[in-house]
Amino acid sequence: VIPYCLGILLIRSRLTIREKEARETLRAPPLDICWRYADLLNNLTICMVLLFFVGPYGYQVMGVLLITGVLIYGIDKYLLLRVCSRNQVDSDRVSLTYIQLLTVPFGLLLLVSLWW
Repeated sequence: VIPYCLGILLIRSRLTIREKEARETLRAPPLDICWRYADLLNNLTICMVLLFFVGPYGYQVMGVLLITGVLIYGIDKYLLLRVCSRNQVDSDRVSLTYIQLLTVPFGLLLLVSLWW
């Protein structure tokens, strides 16, 4: 929202900006999906590592994991459908890499089940 508002102020303050440049300035950026995958993977891995340390607050940590997952999903859905411009992805490399990296937190979950 802030870059859009700054772009409007920039366009209004300069009379020499052409229409094409103004449209480029106000165009929404594409959604960078790889960082969203990284957020989810990072949160999941941290919570799985925390399961090794038995404590009375383990259920609260998993609750926060669930809340952050739902929050990230909601923000991404809003950004993808309402804010960001269309982004063309030609391959499924990001999805396949994410699936391969998910073996780390699920491997940790297996180790936690063996640890307990």
